[in-house]
Amino acid sequence: MNETVESPPTPGKQLRTSLAIGVGIFLVDAIWMGQGVIAIVTILLMLCYALPRALWAWYKKNPALRNLRFAKMAVYLVAAALVLATIQIDLHFARQRADTLIAALNQYQAKHGNFPDKLDKLVPDFLPAVPDARISLTQNQFYYHATAKSHDLSYIVIPPFGLSSHNLESGRWTVRD
Repeated sequence: MNETVESPPTPGKQLRTSLAIGVGIFLVDAIWMGQGVIAIVTILLMLCYALPRALWAWYKKNPALRNLRFAKMAVYLVAAALVLATIQIDLHFARQRADTLIAALNQYQAKHGNFPDKLDKLVPDFLPAVPDARISLTQNQFYYHATAKSHDLSYIVIPPFGLSSHNLESGRWTVRD
């Protein structure tokens, strides 16, 4: 019988694995979903699970294990912080893009006497193209609702809910679930 015994993963391999998972967390949570839910869960797991384990290794005076656990925890916390920061930056730029759309809608209304029935009518006279609201890959567009009495521009702040909406007649922003 030829049995192979696998050696435990090295600290370097464990850190590379943690780094790959951290990059995955960033890509899925910040870029694909744009929610921050995975980042928040990651932070809670680090505080409730990883931190006590790292402190236990410190208490047991095992510096190699302690350093590895703190390093892995740092990788996940940095990934979570980057997710939350990216989402905040994205939302800041979404509001700026919304303001650009609102200005174009108001220019259209000043020129034609009424607001358009859809955003595509702003192109190319008032905008080169209708921009995306967010960089996230899901639910990243602006929504425009035009009725006889009301015209609203909105975008999703936290998918699948958390709609930020601007009423063109009143000039006010509201946030709805």
